[in-house]
Amino acid sequence: NKINSMAPDEAKILELLKNKNEIYYITFNAENKEGHYKRLSYKLTGIEQTLNITSKQMQIHLENLISLSILIDKEESFKVDEKGYSNLINKYLNEKNLYEQRLNQRMYGHMEKIEIKKSYFSITAIGKTF
Repeated sequence: NKINSMAPDEAKILELLKNKNEIYYITFNAENKEGHYKRLSYKLTGIEQTLNITSKQMQIHLENLISLSILIDKEESFKVDEKGYSNLINKYLNEKNLYEQRLNQRMYGHMEKIEIKKSYFSITAIGKTF
């Protein structure tokens, strides 16, 4: 039943997850002095670039994999391994620069800085069996 509920790209995502325990991701946020923020991006894993799909399509696939109990979003947690996050940030430097330009043009209102939030998806025992 789980396989029938998956899109072809989701099967490709599972193939990329072989022998992994988690998928790192980052999001870009605009933040003000009071700590309020506005999310500017979807959860960016780098897999969307590998599969040549949009970050919106990737978000839909990830949410489906969560609903199938294959992944768990650890949104309020992050891994201490900075190398995985550094690689992601480097992949998305163009996006970061674009968000900073828009921030300087006041396109995000009174937001004052761009923050990169780090987190990860954990692969469940069910996910590992695939």
